[in-house]
Amino acid sequence: MRGTIEPGTAQDVALDKLQDLSGAISAISSCIPVRLAVTYSKFFLPLTAPENEGSVSKVGTFIWETEEPEVFAVTALPGFLTSLLETDGPFSGVNIDTTQEDVSAFIEAVLDGIWSDPFAVDLSTLASAYLREES
Repeated sequence: MRGTIEPGTAQDVALDKLQDLSGAISAISSCIPVRLAVTYSKFFLPLTAPENEGSVSKVGTFIWETEEPEVFAVTALPGFLTSLLETDGPFSGVNIDTTQEDVSAFIEAVLDGIWSDPFAVDLSTLASAYLREES
C-alpha cells in the first residue's frame, strides 16, 4: 500500500503512524508486511528544461555491494550523461567513469549517506557501474 502523509509531519510521528497502519492492514489481510517506508517528496518549481544532452532512455546503472554477502542493490538513473562514460578500454562507451569528479561525488554521497537496500541492509561499496539503454 502506498499513501501520502500530511506535509510537515515529523519523522517519528510518521513512522509511528505507519506502524499502526501496518498492524491494521495485517488484521484485515492474509499478507504480512515486510517493509515500512516513509518518502519525503520535494518539488522543484517552476520546472525548467534540462541543460544537458541526456536522454531518458540512457540509464546509468549502479550495482552496490551490501554488508550481507552475495546481496546487491541497484540504483538506476534515467537520463545519464554519455559524457561520463569511460573512453578507453574494452568497455569504453558502456562503463561509467567512476573516477570522474561528479560521478565520484555521487558514489560518495550514496555510501556516506543513510541509504540501504530495500530490506534495510547497508550499502558497503560500488560493485559496478554501466550504461544501459531502454526502449
